[in-house]
Amino acid sequence: MGIIFTKRIVWILLIVLVGIHSPVKIITAAVLNSSKESVVPVRKTTLNEKYDLKTVNKQVPDQTRWYLRNILNDPFIVRLIKYLIVYFLVSVLILLSVVYFHSRRSQVKTIGRVKLKNKIQQLLSEYLFGDEKDKVVNELKIIKKRSDRQLLINEIEMLLGNLSGEISDQLKWLYLLLGLEKDSVHKLISDDWETVIRGIKELETMNLQEETGSIKHLLNHRARQVRISARYAYIKMSKDDPWHFLDDFQYTLTTWDQLNLYSIVKVNKLAVPEFSRWLNSPNLSVLYFSLKMIALNNQLEAAPAVMQYINHENEKVRRYAIETLSSLYYEPASSTLRAVYFKETPKNKRSILKTMLEMQDQSNYGFLVKLFAVEEDYERLLLIAKALYTLNEKGIVALEQYKNGSDVKRAIVQHVFDERIE
Repeated sequence: MGIIFTKRIVWILLIVLVGIHSPVKIITAAVLNSSKESVVPVRKTTLNEKYDLKTVNKQVPDQTRWYLRNILNDPFIVRLIKYLIVYFLVSVLILLSVVYFHSRRSQVKTIGRVKLKNKIQQLLSEYLFGDEKDKVVNELKIIKKRSDRQLLINEIEMLLGNLSGEISDQLKWLYLLLGLEKDSVHKLISDDWETVIRGIKELETMNLQEETGSIKHLLNHRARQVRISARYAYIKMSKDDPWHFLDDFQYTLTTWDQLNLYSIVKVNKLAVPEFSRWLNSPNLSVLYFSLKMIALNNQLEAAPAVMQYINHENEKVRRYAIETLSSLYYEPASSTLRAVYFKETPKNKRSILKTMLEMQDQSNYGFLVKLFAVEEDYERLLLIAKALYTLNEKGIVALEQYKNGSDVKRAIVQHVFDERIE
């Protein structure tokens, strides 16, 4: 339908092109015969006539006709108009031809790729379930064009996602037999980061552990998306210390990056390293991540090392250290937490009180009783009251004396004693 429409347009343009001289003559005749009145040369108007609207309206049409008659009688002008029309029509004709041939070429290319894809699928089926594997391999080796080989890689990847066991091993062997790993490795040096990610994903899908060295160089790539893909592939594929990239990691591990790394460990059931190894990292984001992973993986042996960071100069590091000790239920930290409480920021004070509430260390009783008496912040008072209530009977007795106290503390104690509220 598009081809028929294009041909009609071309024919119309050719008809107009052939009859170009006639339209110009018609236009000229129409203008010349539009008025039989003789043209009076323009005269100077008086001051009164100059601003007379009726006089102006009467003169403008006559002057316009006079100008058009003189312009269209000029052979040069007529010739120029013809050339402009020809130029315009030829330009349109060329543009339509380019659009047509480009569309036709894309159509032929698409049809060719569909045919090749069907052929590849058929050959892969014969390779997996047929008897003439050598014949299939020889036919697949004929595919030399890079885009066609990429199509072959895509089909193998798709099958690997749906198959496992011996069939999966056969596909990986075919991938190596055809030298497709060279195509994947070549993508890693591309200037286009999307191509680099494509290469990483292919090597990771094929689980080519011998290529982890090539992926290692991308762990500090300038593009964040490449770094994420490289980390995922490297941790999954490397068998020798896959987390060592944290030793000299140069960029910031965002919260999203940290979640991705944690999910890699859980989903793939990978061995978890001792994250206390990176507590001395100069990269604060790596330090944050290490403290979180120590808590999530309950690495109690790291608690003494974490204790050192309660006095760190960075507020966020101190808070993560406090929360990690809370998750580990490390009671030896209680005395240090009591000592630093009054020097801490409001946010970190809440973290310390939450830690005391979680650990329920009896040694905190006296500190909590004195603190409840002098504390004025409502949220912190509530945390202290909860900590005393869950600590022991002495804590409950200490709170009962505030039932008749100030409005705020009385309300907090009543709130804590109400068993309907958790």
